[in-house]
Amino acid sequence: TSSRGKASAKLTEAEAEALVREAAELHLRAEETELVRARLSEAAAWKAEVGAALGATSGVGVEALQQMERLHARGEQELNLALNELGVLEARVGESHRWIESAKAALEGSSCREPAELVALMGDGRRLGLALPEMQQLAQSLKESEWAEQAQAAVDEATTLEVLEALSEQAEHQPTGRVSALAE
Repeated sequence: TSSRGKASAKLTEAEAEALVREAAELHLRAEETELVRARLSEAAAWKAEVGAALGATSGVGVEALQQMERLHARGEQELNLALNELGVLEARVGESHRWIESAKAALEGSSCREPAELVALMGDGRRLGLALPEMQQLAQSLKESEWAEQAQAAVDEATTLEVLEALSEQAEHQPTGRVSALAE
């Protein structure tokens, strides 16, 4: 049985291997057979690289994300095979980019900066294994939001001088924009 009827679609690895076996059974030594073997070898090396890149469950920084993007592009453009890893890479890169967009929106203040939302966003980043600058920025923003809630509660309620002094001490370590908003 021949898989040649699928010339217009990308072949799977199994289909390409079947073509190579079929050519060997027919004792064909066509240049195309050697090209398929070479492509399968390239695909195996690419899959090993993808496995290493996707195997990172933490510490996925800017460079690692860019490496995944390059691997995806190379798999799509150069290998011309239907590989499951392409979908996995695409999903991982897409999730990471969507997380980055959400983090930037939260940091820019265009989305709500409630502590629970920041904690959830940071949890999503950890689940993805991200170690991007936005993770540290979100942690700082969370500290600021928590401090602001404590300070607002102290201002709204009768409180002791010790509590106000402690908040004042903490305010010295906060960016001035968050502290001045409470003074209004």
